[in-house]
Amino acid sequence: MSYELDLSCSGNFPLYRGCLDLSEELLELPPSPLSEEDSVDEQILDQNEVLAQKLMAQCPEVGIEHASQILEKIQSARALLSSSETFMLQASPSFPYDIYVNGDFFQIIRGKVGEGTFGEVRNGPIISFGDADPISDQPTDMVRKVNIRPNGPGFSPVKRCVDHIRGNVSPKKQRSIASYTHTSRLTSGHATAIMDHYQGRHLVDTKFKSARDLIHKLGLLANALEGYHANGFIHRDVKEANILNTENFPVLIDPDLISDPNKVRWTHGTPEYLDPRAFGSPEQSLINQRLRVGQQNSSGDIYAFSIVGLNCVRRYLNKNISHRQGQNELHKVLEMLRPTYVEASGRTGKFSDDELRVYGTECNHRAFFWPGSSTQRERIGVYPQDGFYRNAFHAVLSSARIPDSEKRLLWDFVNLCLELKAQPADQRYSAAQIYEISQNILGSEAIATKEANSVAHLSGNKRRRQDFLGLENKSPRTSFSGQSKRS
Repeated sequence: MSYELDLSCSGNFPLYRGCLDLSEELLELPPSPLSEEDSVDEQILDQNEVLAQKLMAQCPEVGIEHASQILEKIQSARALLSSSETFMLQASPSFPYDIYVNGDFFQIIRGKVGEGTFGEVRNGPIISFGDADPISDQPTDMVRKVNIRPNGPGFSPVKRCVDHIRGNVSPKKQRSIASYTHTSRLTSGHATAIMDHYQGRHLVDTKFKSARDLIHKLGLLANALEGYHANGFIHRDVKEANILNTENFPVLIDPDLISDPNKVRWTHGTPEYLDPRAFGSPEQSLINQRLRVGQQNSSGDIYAFSIVGLNCVRRYLNKNISHRQGQNELHKVLEMLRPTYVEASGRTGKFSDDELRVYGTECNHRAFFWPGSSTQRERIGVYPQDGFYRNAFHAVLSSARIPDSEKRLLWDFVNLCLELKAQPADQRYSAAQIYEISQNILGSEAIATKEANSVAHLSGNKRRRQDFLGLENKSPRTSFSGQSKRS
């Protein structure tokens, strides 16, 4: 049995250590403190019978006796917890799923929907403690991020920073910034920050209800980013896999926070979403990306947002354009908007510095570097030119059999994302401005015109802002039968 308990405090949150093995050997130990021998009242026993039935409904391979024994261990762990702690029951051959126990519920971890260097997003049904009927009270499948990092002098710095941010933003921003209220420490020597549970899906797996839903949700994402930036923090890993889409709002998860953006440092993030400009000149950018030495600030989060936005529009069109009646060619055009990759040749599987300089110069801040490994060669990814993006999206929207209102909204949003992607880091719109612009895209033409002029004045780029909103060229806003000036 591997079990260690420490309810001491570190900072303003409790420190809890523990993992409990669900092996057969453990289950054959004497009854837990919540067994009949300790005179647990009949109501609790009835409740455990209901919970055991719920557990068996999720894990049919578990018999009633085994399920009851597992529930005893779950209740034993629960009795030791405060409302802000989580206990982990580790999987074993006899029960192949981890179980997270909280004060009000337990969660059976059936799988994972994302994985990174320092953690993974796990999912599984949440079963609430209570005596509700097991048939009418169906468990809800929830996802939660689990961060695993080497122990340091403190505990869960991510939690402390996120608590600070959430405590200093509006409720609207707060709900889109995932909280880390559940923390624990495993005996393996790794700290674990467990994100609150949410019912949702990654953006990469999301089917938005409409173009309006897509733009509304991504606008709320920008609003959440503004909460980070206004409190002096940078997320540094904005991507679809770190954004959960719930029914009414997105949730930004898995931050790798820094609060001092004014120095060159080891960079964190996924290569496709890192701004190549943050790594120096086009000639030097890929070399510095290989070294992961660059500057990361709030502008980098905005660049990543622009990539997320373009990816979401591309996937939305792929899912909503029919594969019949001559629409197949449009899917081929959309596939051309993905990055293309070049793999290193030769025995070493690595690019020379000269090759990186040549690719970087030719691609002019459109290239990103993927490191190699013992089993994989180094790769360079290259995004299409912005003009190609506009031509492709305009061609698809002109021919797609979707409502004109959808076309106008998507066209405006695509142009916003392309503008963000192309802007120099020191001239890029702030997250607050992006949120306002996204709301204006969804609003009336008059409001959008007023906002376009206001934001363009701030950026010194009035003409491009009017063009992107279709104020100088009305055709994209009214019809997709003709060619746009920008295409």
